[in-house]
Amino acid sequence: MLCIVFFGCKRNIDSISENAKVVYSPLKDIPLVDDLAPFMDTVLYLVPELILPAPVCKMLIDDCGNMYMLGFKGDLVTLTSTGKKFRDFTTQGRAQNEYIKINDIALRGQPKELLVLDENKVMEFGVDDTLAFRTFNTPLGVPYDAIAPSGKEHCWLFAAFPVDSRNLDKHKDYLLKLVDQDGEILKEILRREDCTFSMMNITQSSNNVYYLKPQNARHIFYRLEQDSIVPYYKIDFGDRNIPPRYFFDDANNDITKYMRAPYFKQVCFAHETYRHFYFKCAGEDAIEYNFLLDKNNPQHGICWINKDQSSDIYIICADEKYFYVLLNKYQIEQFYGNKEKEANPLYRYIVNSLGDKLDFANSDEVIIKIAFK
Repeated sequence: MLCIVFFGCKRNIDSISENAKVVYSPLKDIPLVDDLAPFMDTVLYLVPELILPAPVCKMLIDDCGNMYMLGFKGDLVTLTSTGKKFRDFTTQGRAQNEYIKINDIALRGQPKELLVLDENKVMEFGVDDTLAFRTFNTPLGVPYDAIAPSGKEHCWLFAAFPVDSRNLDKHKDYLLKLVDQDGEILKEILRREDCTFSMMNITQSSNNVYYLKPQNARHIFYRLEQDSIVPYYKIDFGDRNIPPRYFFDDANNDITKYMRAPYFKQVCFAHETYRHFYFKCAGEDAIEYNFLLDKNNPQHGICWINKDQSSDIYIICADEKYFYVLLNKYQIEQFYGNKEKEANPLYRYIVNSLGDKLDFANSDEVIIKIAFK
């Protein structure tokens, strides 16, 4: 009886397969290009009615095309598909429906809800039903940095660091937790085995699909589904893939040495349209590589790099057809005559395509929508 009680109360630990549905070998299959113009189909822009957070660190698109933008300082702005003001969901404060600092946001499809991950709680706001609201405290006192929906009631919570992050290389805690509407842990998945950082761990793609970025050197993007996760995309860099635990065992916890290592690492920023899958990562000397893969024919994909490590312009989200990029007045002014900026193919294409046409009106920033061929 004691054994039954013990095992019956034990938290559910899920083991998962690493047999990814799709395996890409981008260094072998696709070319490095310096000019994006031949691969572009459409480029559009919207002028937002509101001042956007500076800088925007995450952007979501719902099924009506509404845009949800989270600033680096934890502030939230929402716009309609045409750039008009959408809704004020919450404000900073200490009330039950207010936030201290927003760490991440996500959207639930049914019921339509905005999920807000605050410092120590999750708030769920109805998108269509403005009176719908619920909240719960996050479990275990762990500093969670990413959230995603799971079905109609549950949530995925990701924590890059445990409560006690000393001797991080010795920790064997679980990175991903499935929690119910009361904040109770239902499952724990993905035991820590390598280094991870609290940056863009969960990203949204078209049709409100969420991907967890790779958490070890096997470079698997996990698709977060209802109560389970699926190893979906595996990125194979061959002999240029960073060895397991390189950060701990070879770089001695030195982030600069790790990022400059002659391998590909920190695969992240997964976004996809109906036709293309995009991600970026760091190569040798921390140079940023951007990979755009054709899902029907991977060998028709392209790769471009930011030669001078200029990350001013980057893809931040996607819907069924378009990838989204943010551009401000200062970046336009800074581009001309700046060889470092001109070396960034995405930066160069956007400015050369739209620079003379842009009308910022009363805004400092525009939203660029790009469709690739």
